[in-house]
Amino acid sequence: MSDYHSVYFEPGGNYYIVWVDEGKILFKRSENLGESWSDNQVLISSNNICGSPAIKSDYNYVYVVCHQFPGDYEILFIYSTDFGQTWSSPQIISGMDSGSLNPQLEVAGSNIFVVWEQKTSLMNNKSEINFIKSTDHGISWSSIINLSNSEQIHSDGVQITLSVNNLYCSWLEYLSSTDNDINFSKSTDNGISWTAPVNITNDSDFQYNIYMTDNSINNLFIAYENGIMLGSEIYLKKSSDGGGTWSAPENITNNAGKSSNPCISVFDDHLYFLWSDNSHTIPANDSSDIFFKWSSDFGITWLDSLNVSDNSSNSLRPRICYGINGPLPAPWLDITIFWFDFAEGASEIFARRANHLISTLETSNEINSFILEQNYPNPFNPSTKIKFIIPSVIVSEAKQSAFVTLKVYDVLGNEIATLVDGYKPAGEYEVEFNASSGSSFRLFRNLVSGIYFYQLRAGNFVQTKKMILMK
Repeated sequence: MSDYHSVYFEPGGNYYIVWVDEGKILFKRSENLGESWSDNQVLISSNNICGSPAIKSDYNYVYVVCHQFPGDYEILFIYSTDFGQTWSSPQIISGMDSGSLNPQLEVAGSNIFVVWEQKTSLMNNKSEINFIKSTDHGISWSSIINLSNSEQIHSDGVQITLSVNNLYCSWLEYLSSTDNDINFSKSTDNGISWTAPVNITNDSDFQYNIYMTDNSINNLFIAYENGIMLGSEIYLKKSSDGGGTWSAPENITNNAGKSSNPCISVFDDHLYFLWSDNSHTIPANDSSDIFFKWSSDFGITWLDSLNVSDNSSNSLRPRICYGINGPLPAPWLDITIFWFDFAEGASEIFARRANHLISTLETSNEINSFILEQNYPNPFNPSTKIKFIIPSVIVSEAKQSAFVTLKVYDVLGNEIATLVDGYKPAGEYEVEFNASSGSSFRLFRNLVSGIYFYQLRAGNFVQTKKMILMK
């Protein structure tokens, strides 16, 4: 029986998945955007039942956390330094039998950030949200920090995400069994200190199964179930200022059945939204399928939904991986959607692939919007090309040119290189980024393999994209 999976993907086309199988943690990887996969690999197998795995990677390093139940729950950490081919021995990072479960993690270079829920007492069944970090790939760990600090209130469903050099954490806080809200906290110093938790829903509705993500420039998105039992819907809240302010909640399923298990992912201004839904089986409401819809304007408008799993079994826990494919100037995303269901008897992990066209360069003489293209090639070594377009309309309003900067950053937000810094007239531009120390532009230090960000700024326009250096 295979279920409760977690996935992660790198810009270069590496996909990773971990899941639970009869109390063991299993793993496999794809090096070609999900076209083919390695054999199943058992990461953790013991007499103790393991569950709730989460996975992240940074170039060749792959990290997994999960909980196990030897007497009471505790958090395990395991890592690979060779893209998941071999693995370290598991280590306990929460304290033995500490009542710790349902971990999540984020990664930035050698920095690993882990959160989980931990029981305040074996007697009262209430939990706090704890945080721990490592700055050396998990060899050593900091002291544990209590983020929720609400001993008399139950907290669970924790999520964590990293945007440039800011950490964001959200969770559910329960005043009673029928009254809860989503709390939010952030750190701007790599987890050394955190803001006081802020209630971002603050209503009489009941929320659960939250899912949080970002677009790497401090735009945050939280999807969650809202409602009880048969009538639940998926709502979305957005922040464009790193969690300082939040939009009003938007019902993005709005149907007569039960919508659950949200998953949301961001690529540029595209949102990809997945969930489990039984509305198509009304009035019986006897099974759920995985549905997919997307938006090209950060969720202002949505295209019609598509039934991805489309079978008579219950399909649950959708997750998504994608990578850029196809030739420029009109590349597409190669998307793989994962879920588990019982179509073959016992639960198994299923996947379905699709292509989605993401951009096409304008062919008319007048261009009316900024465009920042994905670098090519990607991954690269040592050089790659970055294309961008300055629109005619914007420049004509600002006389003859626009002041433009194009800079490269590492995963911690440190500036690596300045590729463009000055006024540019309307038109199409192509800049070469060379990671070698002898490059002609201003390079701050020799670069190692890993993920980097390049950011275009011009007036109020800001856009950031990821690229991967593979030496």
